[in-house]
Amino acid sequence: MNDPQKRLENFLRTTGDLSGRVSPQWWRGVYMGVVPGHQPTILFRLEGCEMKRLVRRGPRECEIQYRLFTSFNDPVTNEPLSGKRWRNPFTSQEVIVEPNIGS
Repeated sequence: MNDPQKRLENFLRTTGDLSGRVSPQWWRGVYMGVVPGHQPTILFRLEGCEMKRLVRRGPRECEIQYRLFTSFNDPVTNEPLSGKRWRNPFTSQEVIVEPNIGS
């Protein structure tokens, strides 16, 4: 790890496929609300994916391209909440839930 080039290669290897192929990553989990004086509460179940591609631009230069999608689901039924109203159990504020999509 003393060699800066090897250190960069090792970092890039944790980020995506060094061959330039698309590297998918899927996940599932929950977002928890943790507020002093209250029991931790599951606010959303979530699932999503991220697609990354590492493109070499030169021997010491590269570009990381990615797309990201996360769906926020009802904590009890696991039904997608996209476009639906959701009430924050701590503040009672209502919002319209939308998926997280980025690139």
